[in-house]
Amino acid sequence: MKTSTSFSKTLKNLSVPSHGITLGKFLHDLGQQGILVGLAFLTIPFLFGVSIPGTSTPFGILIALVSWQLLLQRPVSIPRKFGNIQLSSASIVKLQNKSLPWIMRMEEKIKPRWISWFKSPLIRQCHIAVMMLSGILLTVPIPIPLTNAFPAYAVLLLSIGILERDGLLVFIGHTFFVTSILYFVFIGWIGTEGIMALWTSVF
Repeated sequence: MKTSTSFSKTLKNLSVPSHGITLGKFLHDLGQQGILVGLAFLTIPFLFGVSIPGTSTPFGILIALVSWQLLLQRPVSIPRKFGNIQLSSASIVKLQNKSLPWIMRMEEKIKPRWISWFKSPLIRQCHIAVMMLSGILLTVPIPIPLTNAFPAYAVLLLSIGILERDGLLVFIGHTFFVTSILYFVFIGWIGTEGIMALWTSVF
């Protein structure tokens, strides 16, 4: 990645006091220009199994909320309820150790391409809208593997792809979003079939 707002660079240089840091403080330090890096950061616990208690639904809501503000081209503001979420120093270190090697390998492949995917403001808004919908999917409380990972990958790849103007990465992000929708539909279908089978066997 050639940009000064490199995701891996931001993550590697992230210094957290021993008492931790609030999510609002972390995102504020990134500034408006680094908000896409912030969105990518919010996906990491869902991708690498880094447990940060109480953040699953709030992170999904926050991704959707920030994406909505970007969609409306408004300055991004974080509600106090979410900004006060405390990230412990131990969780951040674990997050860095698990995710950095993978992220750095991914960044070696990233470069500006498929530039037509960014020429139209409307197309860019479509990318952001998909990030917002992926954030909403993250809030769905289904304790089944990959229900968080698929939409999280969509947000990660779309945010970095937009930041780096890598149309291929954005395309893969859209693919993960479509996969998320199909996976949720499949889960719903399996659940319905199971209920119908149980109903038939009992009655």
